[in-house]
Amino acid sequence: MSRIFIPNNLNRAQLDAFRSIEVELNRLSNEKTVITGSGAPTEVNNLQDGSIFYDFTNLNLYVFRLSDSTWNDPNLAATNASNAIASNIYVSGTETINGAVIADGTVAANEIATDAITTDKIAANAITATEIAADAITTDKIAANAITASEIAAGAVTANKITIAENIAFTGSTSGLIFGKTSLADTTAGSFYGKSLDANGNSISGFNISSGTSGIYADSSGIMALNNVRLYTGSAGTALELSNPGTYATSIASATTVISVVIVGAGAGAQNNMPISGAGGQNVGGSGTASWIEFYSGPVVNGSVSGSLLNISGVTRFTAAGGASQSWTFGGTTGTGPSGQASSQAGSAGAGFAATPLSATTTWVAGHGSKGGGGGAGGGSTGTYWANHAATVSANAGATISQQFTLPTGTQSVKSFVGTGGSGGSGGQIGFYYYQGPEQNQYFRYAYSVRGGDGGDGFVSIADPNSGGIEVDLVALVNRVTALEGFH
Repeated sequence: MSRIFIPNNLNRAQLDAFRSIEVELNRLSNEKTVITGSGAPTEVNNLQDGSIFYDFTNLNLYVFRLSDSTWNDPNLAATNASNAIASNIYVSGTETINGAVIADGTVAANEIATDAITTDKIAANAITATEIAADAITTDKIAANAITASEIAAGAVTANKITIAENIAFTGSTSGLIFGKTSLADTTAGSFYGKSLDANGNSISGFNISSGTSGIYADSSGIMALNNVRLYTGSAGTALELSNPGTYATSIASATTVISVVIVGAGAGAQNNMPISGAGGQNVGGSGTASWIEFYSGPVVNGSVSGSLLNISGVTRFTAAGGASQSWTFGGTTGTGPSGQASSQAGSAGAGFAATPLSATTTWVAGHGSKGGGGGAGGGSTGTYWANHAATVSANAGATISQQFTLPTGTQSVKSFVGTGGSGGSGGQIGFYYYQGPEQNQYFRYAYSVRGGDGGDGFVSIADPNSGGIEVDLVALVNRVTALEGFH
C-alpha cells in the first residue's frame, strides 16, 4: 500500500482527527501501518518498517524500525525536528553555524572532513585554553613558523607554562636573556646573559649584572670585572661573625626578609690583687662598651652603609650593653682568683689566676675574656714581706640580644658596632717601707700583684638565609699580597 507521512507539527485536534481514520487505514492493508493507543507501544508483530504509533494520552508519536523490531524514543515530533536542522542551522543571513542548535558531543572528529575547518571559519577568540584537551596540541600538529610573536598575546606565556628539557639556542649576534639591558656591554642597570659583539665585532658570550652602584661582568674573552662587590662564601645561612672592635657594614641579599642576629656587649676588666693601696696600687677593671646594629635603606658603598636609617617599631638602634666595672674587693690570701663572668658565648670567661708566689722577674696577668666575657682576677698568695688577697667578685660580662629581626621594607645593609672590652686593673710592683727589729730599722721593699684580665671585646653575628657568612675582602687580600711582594 502507499505510505502515509504525518506532519510533525499537528495540534491535538488534528491528531485526534487522524486517529478516527485508523480503522479505515488498517482495513485497507493486511499489515498494520498506523496504530493508536494509550501509553508507549508494545506490539512488534506484523508491522512494516516505518509504522507509526500515536499515544493519544500523552500526545507522543513513535516510529517502528523493522531491522531490530524496536520503537524509537518518545516524541517523534522532536526527532523529525532534528531532521529539519539543515534548514535553520545557520545564523540568519550568514554562513555561520548557530551553536545553539548543536547538542554537546554530537559532532565528533570523524564527522569532520579533512581540512574542512580553516582559520577563516573560526571566529576570533572562539578557541580558548578551556576548549583544548591537555596534550592535544603537539609539535607535529603545528606548521613550521606558524607561531610567531604576533600570534602570542602580551603576558600569555608565563613561567608555569614553560618546561625546558633541552638547550635554548641564542643564534643572533646579540641575543640572550635580558632584563633592563640590551647587550653585554650595556651599562644600564639590569642583567644580560647571552651573546654580543665586542668593540672589534668579534662574537663573545657572557653575563653582566649591575645596578647604579655595583656590578659583576664576565665574558668568554677572559675578562671578569667586579665593581664594589662584597664576596661571601660558606653555606647560605652561615652566620657572619664580627669579634674585633669597630664599625662594620654588611650587605643584605635583596630576597632576604628575616635575619638572625646575636649582639653581645663587651665584658668588663677584672681588678688586680695588689695588697697595698695608693698610687699604682689597688686598681679596678674598666667597663666594657656596648655593641649595636642599625638598618639602612641603601647598599654598602666603599665599605660604608648608605641611604636612610630605618626603624623597627620606632627603634633605630638595637644595643647590648657592656659589662659594668666592679668595686675593688679584698679576699683571702689563698685560693685561685675568680674567673670572669661568661657571656652568652661558650668559653668567653677569662680564667682566674692561681695562688702563686710573685716576684719582680715575671709579669703576672690573669686570663682575658672573649666575645663579651669578663676578665679573670688574681688569687691569694703569701710573700716574704706581704700577702696578696684574691678578688671576691667576678668581672661582669656584656649583655646579649639574640633574636630574629623582620627587616624594615627596603633594607639593603646593616651597620654593626662591636664594643671594646674593659681593661684589667694594672698590676706590677709598688714600693713600700717596713720596720724590723728592736731598733725598728727601716727597710724598703716591693710588693707585686697580678694584673686583672681584660674584658672580652663584644661580638655580633648576622645570619642571612640567602648568603654565606664568611666575607672575602679582596682589597685586603691585594694589599696583603702587595706587602708580601715588597719583601722579595
